[in-house]
Amino acid sequence: MRQYRHTPKRHLRWGRICGVAALLIVLVGAGFWIHAGRAQTSQHQVESSSPRVVSRVQSTSRTSVRPQTNPTIDHQLQATLSPIGFTGTALVMHKGRVAGLYTHGMANIATRQPVTATTMYEIDSIQKVMTAVMVMRQIRAGKLRMTTTLHRFFPKAPNSRGITIRQLLDMTSGLTYPKDFRPAPYHDDLGVVNHAVAEAKQTATGNGTWHYSGLNFVLLSGILIKLTGQTYAQLFATTFSTPLHLTHTRFAYETPTADMATGYHFVPATQRPGRPFVTGAALAHAELGTGQVYMDVADLYRVEAAIQTKLLTPAEKQTLFTPGSVSTYGGGLYHRTVDAANGYGYGFQSHMRISHNGQDAVIVMNNSAMGKPLLSATVQLTQMYLP
Repeated sequence: MRQYRHTPKRHLRWGRICGVAALLIVLVGAGFWIHAGRAQTSQHQVESSSPRVVSRVQSTSRTSVRPQTNPTIDHQLQATLSPIGFTGTALVMHKGRVAGLYTHGMANIATRQPVTATTMYEIDSIQKVMTAVMVMRQIRAGKLRMTTTLHRFFPKAPNSRGITIRQLLDMTSGLTYPKDFRPAPYHDDLGVVNHAVAEAKQTATGNGTWHYSGLNFVLLSGILIKLTGQTYAQLFATTFSTPLHLTHTRFAYETPTADMATGYHFVPATQRPGRPFVTGAALAHAELGTGQVYMDVADLYRVEAAIQTKLLTPAEKQTLFTPGSVSTYGGGLYHRTVDAANGYGYGFQSHMRISHNGQDAVIVMNNSAMGKPLLSATVQLTQMYLP
């Protein structure tokens, strides 16, 4: 859960594991159950030891088959993540079913709340593809085009006449925040966007060159709000939460719950979480559409799989996910042999890799961000388990 600080977001933070003896995972048709089985405890980390089955999605095609995870994959997750000081949840999906699950550590050290299969983590920039999907659906409705310029909605933005929706989606707008950017006190979502517009700067390379900045997706969120008359949270609910039956998804500015993890500084010398990150409420709102959602691993997979298979038509998916630069970034994802997204911030670090048919995935979610070691471990797991 967020605590309060007053400094801008930093993108790389620095996070350990023990094992789960038996975890039952079920994904049947559209039904997804997690059975948190017997776990081990140590002096410093605790894993859930109370067995339970959590219903994730109601399905008319539900069956009684409840396959066990593959012990070899469970062991490989532990062997890969434990040496680097991982605290969090890791999931491997194969052919639309859970193949491996690994949880370890503390979601909240102060309250001794252990990480479980339903712990929610801030997903940070992984949220961007969800904003991109909502934009694509406005294009479907005829309210927007890829060639529509920013000037139509925010004429005071730098070079607004020369920046298109396509460039915002691909981060080639040439816009970014100044280094000393500070969020304004929160009043409403459009206030967040208007403040971002007032502070926006052009990059040295200018329009047409890839430059990663969350500002692009804050602007896209503002466009969505102006087009629909709804808040971002309302649009998110009607696009994702309600139709996909998400049960462990919240916004960072909502009242914290026990199953929302706290983000921690990582201490490399001990490979343990250090002090918690402290963030301000204004900062949580300032990440509009770009990094303000908490999810557990099941909800995140459900959304990412739906994006690949049913929320967009094949033509829309092709349009949205065509890379806009040599970075391979387009519409919130990096597109290589698999689609990828990374989230860094406030002590959290998550990596998502998914096949183009949504059937196979590796998702790693961590609340004591260590940077490169976890990214390297995710690359290793992706090479093992994704085609």
